Amino acid sequence: MNLETLASLYVALNFIAALLTLGLSIYISWKQGFKNAFTFVLLLSLITIHSLINGSMAISPGLEIARFFENLRWLSLATIPPLMLIFILDYTGQKRLLAPKWLMLYFTIPLATQVIVWTNAAHGWMVQPGYDQFIQIGSLYLLGERVFGVWFSIYALWGYLLIFVGLSALIHDALTSPQLAWQQFAWLFIGFFMAIVLSMVDTFKLVNPTWFKLLPFGFMLMSISFSFAIMRGQFINVLPIARGYLIEVLQAAVIIADRNRRVVELNPAASALIGKPKQMSIGQPASHVFERWDNLAKIFQSANEISTLTLVVRDSSGKYYDAQISPLHSWRHQSAGWVIVLHDITRLKEAETRASQLATVIEQAQETVVITGLDGAILYANPHFEETTGYSVEEALGQNPRILQSGRQDQQFYTFMWKKITKGESWSGTFINKRKDGSLYHEAATIFPIKNEFGETTQYAAVKRNITEQVEAENALRKSEHQYRLLADNAQDVIWTMDFESHFTYISPSVEQLLGYTAEETMHLPIQQMFTPNSYAIVLKDFDEMQANINAGTVSTVRQHEQIRKDGSSIWVEIITTLLHDENGIPLGILGVTRDISERKKVEQSLQEYARQQRLLNEITQAAIEQNDFETMLQMLADHLGELLEADGCYITLWDEEKQIPIPKAAFGSFRETYLQQQFPKPGEPSITKSVLNLGKPLAIADAFETPHLDPKIAAQFPTRSSLALPLIANRQKLGAALIAFNQPREFSEAEIHSGEQAAQQIALAVLKIKLLEEAQERAREAETLREASAAIITSLQKDDTIERILEQLSYVVPYDSASVLLTNGLEMEIVGAHGFENKNQIIGLRFAVTAQTPNKVIYETLEPYILSDAQQEYSEFRKPQHKHIHGWMGIPLIFQNRLIGMLTLDSRTPGRFNENHARLASAFANQVAIALENARLFEET
Repeated sequence: MNLETLASLYVALNFIAALLTLGLSIYISWKQGFKNAFTFVLLLSLITIHSLINGSMAISPGLEIARFFENLRWLSLATIPPLMLIFILDYTGQKRLLAPKWLMLYFTIPLATQVIVWTNAAHGWMVQPGYDQFIQIGSLYLLGERVFGVWFSIYALWGYLLIFVGLSALIHDALTSPQLAWQQFAWLFIGFFMAIVLSMVDTFKLVNPTWFKLLPFGFMLMSISFSFAIMRGQFINVLPIARGYLIEVLQAAVIIADRNRRVVELNPAASALIGKPKQMSIGQPASHVFERWDNLAKIFQSANEISTLTLVVRDSSGKYYDAQISPLHSWRHQSAGWVIVLHDITRLKEAETRASQLATVIEQAQETVVITGLDGAILYANPHFEETTGYSVEEALGQNPRILQSGRQDQQFYTFMWKKITKGESWSGTFINKRKDGSLYHEAATIFPIKNEFGETTQYAAVKRNITEQVEAENALRKSEHQYRLLADNAQDVIWTMDFESHFTYISPSVEQLLGYTAEETMHLPIQQMFTPNSYAIVLKDFDEMQANINAGTVSTVRQHEQIRKDGSSIWVEIITTLLHDENGIPLGILGVTRDISERKKVEQSLQEYARQQRLLNEITQAAIEQNDFETMLQMLADHLGELLEADGCYITLWDEEKQIPIPKAAFGSFRETYLQQQFPKPGEPSITKSVLNLGKPLAIADAFETPHLDPKIAAQFPTRSSLALPLIANRQKLGAALIAFNQPREFSEAEIHSGEQAAQQIALAVLKIKLLEEAQERAREAETLREASAAIITSLQKDDTIERILEQLSYVVPYDSASVLLTNGLEMEIVGAHGFENKNQIIGLRFAVTAQTPNKVIYETLEPYILSDAQQEYSEFRKPQHKHIHGWMGIPLIFQNRLIGMLTLDSRTPGRFNENHARLASAFANQVAIALENARLFEET
């Protein structure tokens, strides 16, 4: 190939490269969205312009125009390195380094270069005079031999420095990203490498002829490599760091498997659930990781690459999990693997079991239980409904209970009933209903509304008992005294008569089975002694109304009362009363039937208790869901718990495990506004919170002044005499306690303790939720601080500047009063940087033998962080004048490639200032510090 043909080919390749990068910029802008890919499209556009300038310079019509294009070529060459750096900083999320002041710094040398290029003829700083000629091959103008001036060296070094900083940021981002993102970084590194290598070939004139410049083609190859990374990984749309962090903070267990069904990533929740460290699980077959769930392992092996599977699995310990297996696809819709998400739903299963048990009680009850909607349509009926009415449950669903009406009771009767229940009140009475076969029967019923957590009536429930036999017995009694006596004496219900002076005239023998008194004893028993105070007041009112309406002849009542048995216990009964007439219709007295309704009450109480528990749990759960403000949520929970348990006070405290003290947070009752200002136990003093958490179950305290769990001085601040302490424990974490307080001495029933325990479980979950949310937010803030701090220290290669940045950024990671950087020199450590000392010149340069009795020796031997609560009590070195302000102390090793290169020390005037969390943060920062110091050392050596 002759020289003219080679020159023409070179020019043509420049234009081809321009067309290719132009096409890539248009495609990327369309595919990714110009806003998302702005910096990359801008870089491609500048590379396109550079290739066009190279080609246009060669085909210029004259020498002066060719020189003009050469100057434009220097402009594009000087601008490309800053744009490459800006693109990488934008990709890695280091927005702080894209502030206007930094952008001005990046373009300082390129802008100066333009001035020098256009004035080069006067000073020769860019290209020495006489070495700025062109070679004309045919009609083409090509760059001749160039001998560069002093400014070219500055310009070249600045460009390589910017590229090196971009590479450093990219390497740091790759090391902190999930493994799945590493392929994207590999393509970026390849692009950078090709551009740098071909640039150096041009700079050192390694290609002959020298006018054949390879850099435009290096930029073209870099553009292709970057574009391939974008199309393969779509990293501009989804940042690897953000995606990895999102998985890290999820409380659900997340496991990612590749197409070969091997684990490639999992979050901390998954590691904890599996019981193995992350590094032991990655690379293992998913079937080994899922060995706790045999069923899940088998199903995953058969999972396809199209649809998502959702199932409930149970592990070997009996816990239940909601599992979801979803396929992952690349942007080209090719299978990339699966993501498996596991949620612990054991508590939900337990709640379902308790609800099932309650439903079983209702299903097996010997009373008819019916639930209707607000329109009266039957939504539920238990099996006893079919036995009583003749209608199957399937026939009754959706029907109105009026299908049972017999027509024996007028519309006024039903209007009164509906008026009561629609007002939110309970109604009790007797129905005369008709079975499916047309026969009549009598039912004693209680109907009451079912309300939601807002107090709104959503349904109606009825508990009914077939009393046909009793009613028929009563009718028969009216016909024949003999038959009446015979039946009454043998009936299970207590049948009695009374005159209008409140004296019994007859009581059936069954009273002994009901109340424990014989019929003879009952005849002479004062009525007041037979009822509880509340029931006795209702009896007197009914008796007065009955006497006042004797002449009407229609007086009858159905009441539920609580009667007192001979042994002192109480029993719920239903008493039906009506007037007893002689054969001429003249009232003789009162006829009554008393029946045991204990079973019916149990069913009613079960329904009411179920509704109450649901309302309590709904209110607590709603407060937990709707409120993300910790203090507001705790106050709402205290108010709900105190009101629902009708307590005089309710106090919620959190537990500080490290300091072993309770922390008051919220109160219900008279101390609501002043609770947080009360005196509370100090470390070592007895506290109810500590006792109930150690016990792990509710603690009933009959007398607050006679208990070992509370200091009498603390008890004297409150009017509380009896209290029920409920532990707040979730996921085995001791979170605090809820104290239900009563100002009068009392005992606590098992039902009250059980209800409180259920509520406490919900409160504990709510507290845990907020704590986990706050911890996740704190971890996010810590991660951002570490990222910014790490980014700040790696941007400098000057040792002294790097050390200053390390100390400055360290204060953002872990605040301190003073700090120093020590580097290892043989068997000694030397302080090379310090902040916060009165005279740091006395500090810098100090050397410590690693074998001396100082905390440095511990770090040197263990390569682990070391914390001193009060350094002056531990080591005499800290009692010297220059260290006299130091009490709290923490040392962090600097390790590079498993080699101790130095350490960071943080000091505080406050004893006990540093803890393990500080050590964790500082250690993460120290990893980047070690790299930065090592890079600075290598830079100085070169």
